[in-house]
This record gives sequence, C-alpha cells and structure tokens, in this order.
Amino acid sequence: MSPTDYVIFCVDTNSYAGNFERQMCAFMTGCVGDCCVGQPEADLFLQEQAEELEGVVSVPDEHGTRRPAEIQPTPGWFNDGLGNHHRHDANPSEVISKQNTAVDAQIAQNYRVYAHAPEYAEQYAKEYATWKWATPADIKRYPAYNSVGIYFKSRPSPETIAFLKNRAYGFLKIPAEHPWEDRTKIEIEGFRLVWYTRNEEEV
Repeated sequence: MSPTDYVIFCVDTNSYAGNFERQMCAFMTGCVGDCCVGQPEADLFLQEQAEELEGVVSVPDEHGTRRPAEIQPTPGWFNDGLGNHHRHDANPSEVISKQNTAVDAQIAQNYRVYAHAPEYAEQYAKEYATWKWATPADIKRYPAYNSVGIYFKSRPSPETIAFLKNRAYGFLKIPAEHPWEDRTKIEIEGFRLVWYTRNEEEV
C-alpha cells in the first residue's frame, strides 16, 4: 500500500451534494470523470476557457471509476439516517417532529406498496417504527454530505481559489437539466481546503 496525497477544495452547501457534485465540478473546472456526468457543464467552461483547469486530478472510487470530484461530509450538519439533513444546533423538538413525520410517511407508503402482501407492510412498519424519536437523546447523527470536494494534486494558488469561488456561485445561476437538480434551493455556505491521504494498492 502506498499513500497518495491530495488537496480537496470543498464547497459547503445547505443541500445534499450527491445530486450535483459532478456537474458543479465540471462547471468550475471543465473536468469530468469516466462516467462523463457533467459534460454539458464542462462544455460551458471550455467555451470561456482555453482548457481544463490545471492541477485537478481524477481519483478512483470504490468501483475503480475515476472522478475529479466527490461528495464530502459537511461541518455543522448531520443526517438523521433517513435522508433528512439538520444543522447541529437545530431545535431538538423540531428535529424530532420532522423525523417522526418522515417515518409516518414511509410507513404509510409501505402499506400502499405492499397492499398485496400485508405481512411485508407490517414487517417494514415495525422496522421503521424503531426510528421514531421521543427525546433529544434518541436523535441519531450521521455525516451529512452537503459538500462538493474537488481533488487537486497540490494546494491551489490564491488566484485559482478566487476563480473556483466565482465559478461555484456561477453554477447556481445556470439551468439544471433535471428537476431533482433544482439549483435555486442550493446555498453556498463556505469554502475549505482539506488535506487528504488515500491508501491505494500498488499494481
């Protein structure tokens, strides 16, 4: 195993970044991964710039697919385990109410889906019921991935960082291709640099 070091430029947002991280990266850098997601945004970048942003590297994920961007955990946020994201300082009673409403909705949906097999509906209802909370101590806290992380082989220059910030805000102004990419609800909360070491097996 040999360590591989990267510097990750993170764009922290208020929304789950898995819906747009590759498109944002493409618009900010002109770079896309093996999956080519974000190519329209990369084309917009290349219409304005002569070539892809220098210094960006593609890193293989757990399946070997190389990508220049990856979602990152966001400071100050947590995931309750059912996909709801909350701020760490959120009112506990509001968090509990939101979670329990989501659980009730999921149970109701399961009864509709398994109307032909009520035994499955009952099974899932019992499973989801364990996610209902009563006190702040019941609140489950997992990382919330609201951040877009772009890999660089070394620390970007101040000029590159300023360029990346400007492009990140510009991304929110271009129309999305799919309705689930509604960018009007995305807010950028800050930017960070993260030094990261990944152990890669030598081939």
